[in-house]
Amino acid sequence: MAKKKKKILPIERIPDFYDDNSMETDMFFIEQYYSNDINMEVTLYRVNIITTEVDDLYGEALPTDKKFLPPVNLTVMLNLGNATTNNKSEINLESFENMEFDVLVSELSNKNCDITRGDYVSYYDGNAERFFEITQSNEMNTSHEQTLVFRKGYYRHITCSYIKDDVILNFD
Repeated sequence: MAKKKKKILPIERIPDFYDDNSMETDMFFIEQYYSNDINMEVTLYRVNIITTEVDDLYGEALPTDKKFLPPVNLTVMLNLGNATTNNKSEINLESFENMEFDVLVSELSNKNCDITRGDYVSYYDGNAERFFEITQSNEMNTSHEQTLVFRKGYYRHITCSYIKDDVILNFD
């Protein structure tokens, strides 16, 4: 006679120890940490896909033909990749290629915006404003490190590539 398989029940006791009120409290402290302690900002330039003129054959647009929505300042946790610092603790972006940052989902919803692949961000490094194109926007933030107690995603990880200075973008 075959053995009966034991039914596996999901873990339902997490809400007993970590309820929605606890999650809201943690989110409050995380938001305060981003805005008061980290205090790094990028400016998001979203491409207006309705008014941008595209090529009939491939559906692509030249950088000069792209139209943008009004810019939005976002408070983020910035990772400057291969950037180095000089003796004065200033960031040296001469050989800079990529930038990554984490943005809170609540920050995006409060400012009523979304980040998609192909949008642009700028970061002022103290000397000049540097522009980057978003190459990965991580719209599925369900990995364990991006959730609070494996219940709710609270930030998105964004990857960007540096735009060379000879590329002309018209943000008007």
